[in-house]
Amino acid sequence: MNDEAEHPRNYLSINLLWLLKEHNLNMAELARRCNLSLPVLYRVVQGTIRNPQLHTLLPIAEYFDCSLENLANIELSKHPERINIKKEMADIRHQMRNAIAILGNILKGTNKVFPTLLECYHLLPEDLRPKQLPSEVLQLLPKLLENGIKTVNDLKNDVNSLKEKTDEI
Repeated sequence: MNDEAEHPRNYLSINLLWLLKEHNLNMAELARRCNLSLPVLYRVVQGTIRNPQLHTLLPIAEYFDCSLENLANIELSKHPERINIKKEMADIRHQMRNAIAILGNILKGTNKVFPTLLECYHLLPEDLRPKQLPSEVLQLLPKLLENGIKTVNDLKNDVNSLKEKTDEI
């Protein structure tokens, strides 16, 4: 019996090198975009780590919009149709994910700060309260939260829409 049939070849290293070249990326940039340790990614790409952990492979597969099955078990350079996303789309989706993450962090911070500001404001005696605070600042913060939430939701929808469109290509 053929040894390759008994032990299917692991194409992970071959595919990662090919994907890096196709997307004009170096390992450091891919590690940064996938929030992975460069030494770990280097060992995976070089084939030193034969069975990398799932939390290492998932961000890579997601970044390239490729299933884990395809990433590890077929030679993608011979089956480029198995990669659903184009090079330009990977960068756009990465930028959108970063924007969503930043807005999410801003919203979380605002959510935590706003109740404290309100509480502090109400603890002040009325004669010490700034005259402009209630009408301008206190009304502005909830609108900021609403707009931030709407923006994050719109961006999430855009990323989902972009994924659907790239899947159709």
